[in-house]
Amino acid sequence: MGKSLEWLKEQVDQVVFDDKLFRVYVSDDKYIFGAHLANDKGPNYFSLSTIYDSIVMLNKYIRMSFDLAAQCEPTENLLEHDMIGKPPANEVVAIYYIENMIFRIETLWDLLAQLCNEFWLTRFPIEKLYAENFFHNLQQGQNAKVFAKEIYQYFKEEEELKDDTEFWKGNYKYIKEYRNKMTHRNSPSIATMSNFDFFFRPPTMFVLKRATEVYIKVSEFIKEILDEIKEYFSNNNIFGDR
Repeated sequence: MGKSLEWLKEQVDQVVFDDKLFRVYVSDDKYIFGAHLANDKGPNYFSLSTIYDSIVMLNKYIRMSFDLAAQCEPTENLLEHDMIGKPPANEVVAIYYIENMIFRIETLWDLLAQLCNEFWLTRFPIEKLYAENFFHNLQQGQNAKVFAKEIYQYFKEEEELKDDTEFWKGNYKYIKEYRNKMTHRNSPSIATMSNFDFFFRPPTMFVLKRATEVYIKVSEFIKEILDEIKEYFSNNNIFGDR
């Protein structure tokens, strides 16, 4: 495993979510699965718990895909990269897992938005909530959310590539464009020169690094709002007055 991949793995290893975070235990091994709470004046604890459970599961899937892509050991030597020819067999497998990561990372952003929507009581319809529009709207106006502004600034971050063992900038934009290409045009893992598209295949390791750094960033944002949520509920009885 090369220096860049080893560094990336060290960063990923620091992403940890406690799957018992929202559990309300009634005994050593029994906890409240869920409840419809009558008190709707504040954030709903069990709605937040439901969203968080999905985050925990999604995080496991992303980490699984990252580990499997890393095991393929895509080359870190750009001189070995053929931008026109077919990728070698090990990188074909790596690309499969990287693209799996990319779709799930997008869902992780939407779940971050769902957490904020529930906690901030913004009441945005769940089925119409998409992270970029949500945070764009909430970072504007007199009642703008500072946290929403931080996230939206990250979405709009300009490109800046650094050393292989440093975090790059502009990753969100890059991965968004890569994902859109996967979904609406042609596979970005295939070079093409035609009226339909003119595109050279990027190095597999390059895409893995950028996707993984987006995953690390959204995880940091999730942990930041979770800290606020934990503080709120440590000061408020989730079951209200009984």
